[in-house]
Amino acid sequence: MTTSSDYIALASAAIAVCALGVSLWQGYLTRLHNVLSVRPHVEVLFRGVYDEDQVKITLINNGLGPALITSLLAHHDGRTFPLNSDDSFSDLANLIAGSLPHTLEYLLPDAVTSLAPRSSMDLMVLRSSAADPAVRASGQAQLAEGIHSVAVSVLYKCMYGNGHITRSGKSAA
Repeated sequence: MTTSSDYIALASAAIAVCALGVSLWQGYLTRLHNVLSVRPHVEVLFRGVYDEDQVKITLINNGLGPALITSLLAHHDGRTFPLNSDDSFSDLANLIAGSLPHTLEYLLPDAVTSLAPRSSMDLMVLRSSAADPAVRASGQAQLAEGIHSVAVSVLYKCMYGNGHITRSGKSAA
């Protein structure tokens, strides 16, 4: 025979199971919120700084969390350059500049390269090094045209380990 205490015990067990379910669901939603609230958002900016006779490829993190950069790839005229060595940056710069005398500065990423929230870093800076001002001015235009023919892919992770990718440039697909 079932007594009222049995009904009370069953109701208590049902309430406990429901409370456990709600707690697990809230934990899941909190985790999702935390992941989204620290998601990095990396953009690639191609720009010419004409008063300094240089063109740049700049990485910008407009997200709320740090971006842990795992891989950088540049694409130019059907060729892919993994930007992980001095030679790959030099080869890419020589393709962009052609026969124009130039200087090159670049960021060589390593296994722990990161980009803080609301910050930027220059990935590549090309300058015309011609002595003649007229040649340097036309070289600046050539470098600007060349840098805009480059596509860059940035693979990065957030601090939770989720992978993201940004593709920017003329032939990014």
